[in-house]
Amino acid sequence: MLIEQLMASPLVKNEDLSFLKVVGVGGSGMTEDFEIRANKFFLKHNVKRKLTRGYGMTENASNATANINNETAKIASVGIPAIHTVVSVFDTETGKEKTYNEIGEICIQSPQFMNGYWKQPELEKQVFHTHNDGTVWLHSGDLGYMDEDGVVFIKGRMNNMLFLYHTAKIYPADMETSLSKVMGIKAVAVVGEPDKEHEGYFMPAFFVEPYEGYSREDIIKNIEDQYLANETEDKRPQSIYVLDKIPLTNMGKPDLKLLEQMAKENSLRT
Repeated sequence: MLIEQLMASPLVKNEDLSFLKVVGVGGSGMTEDFEIRANKFFLKHNVKRKLTRGYGMTENASNATANINNETAKIASVGIPAIHTVVSVFDTETGKEKTYNEIGEICIQSPQFMNGYWKQPELEKQVFHTHNDGTVWLHSGDLGYMDEDGVVFIKGRMNNMLFLYHTAKIYPADMETSLSKVMGIKAVAVVGEPDKEHEGYFMPAFFVEPYEGYSREDIIKNIEDQYLANETEDKRPQSIYVLDKIPLTNMGKPDLKLLEQMAKENSLRT
């Protein structure tokens, strides 16, 4: 939000911002469109580094990965593992280690693990798992993958997976990434909406915030032309909601619980 304001401010339109050595973003995700626009803005104003961000957990006391230079600052990535830190990806069902570019649960090995949860030993067992080789891993609960260069990409939370009637599961984060590339979409969130035809299952519901100047009809048409035309049947939405602004939590992230409630109420009405 602060970077959006900076890019729109007339006060810096012709300013040299080369005194900025690193511009870091954390605490919430950002669309690929925003990241590309921000990188172009800072390059135009003589900032040599691309936007940098990292990934970590309180249980790991700090970052596990970071964009340490422009080579590791790939669009939509969170960089490479920190020194003395190992990051790997494991199958959520079998526990088998994944290979490059395969989505699974992000797990961390690090010398800076927390001592434990205060008086909650059972909760610790849900987070720290000893694998068959005797190695203790911190299980993040986040889905993601690592590419051949060792750069890590986060795709969303495991508990945000949707279980569909005709397919085992799909990942809202994948759909959000594709939707963010659709012309006119400023922000997007995908949540599960109760399947109207199959009780106990869900269908994707798209919540979209358009850029100024784009009508609801424009957005729907762009989604049809630029998203639906290229996606499989399981990633087609049951509903599309175009909002003036996607509601956010106090942390500035999309309020998924509120959006899920809105989608549920809509499915019950119709």
